[in-house]
Amino acid sequence: VGSSGIDIEVSLPQQKLPTMEEVTSTLPGLLVGECIGKGGMGEVYRAMDFLGRPRAIKITRIDRLTDQLKKRFFQEARGMDRLKHDHLVPILEYSEHLGVPYFTMNVYEMSVK
Repeated sequence: VGSSGIDIEVSLPQQKLPTMEEVTSTLPGLLVGECIGKGGMGEVYRAMDFLGRPRAIKITRIDRLTDQLKKRFFQEARGMDRLKHDHLVPILEYSEHLGVPYFTMNVYEMSVK
């Protein structure tokens, strides 16, 4: 109720979410290539940093982006960062771009025999 005794309802405009193409094509410091995996929380892309080093980048799914998903994605990244093992890929960076969380990792080529 406003000071005049009149009910005032304020509606904030919804922030327009970017498309995945907008996110991947404008990530600072990375040239993002093909999608190499998808899951319930995110998509993984092959990328190259500007020094020519191969990277994998995991980006939250925009079609499911909520504050809760952002929190779970951060918890996943933090949990992965705490685990240290020769067979686990460490996280190099965690950040947000255009409001969409992502993290980067080294990418390794594997062969199955």
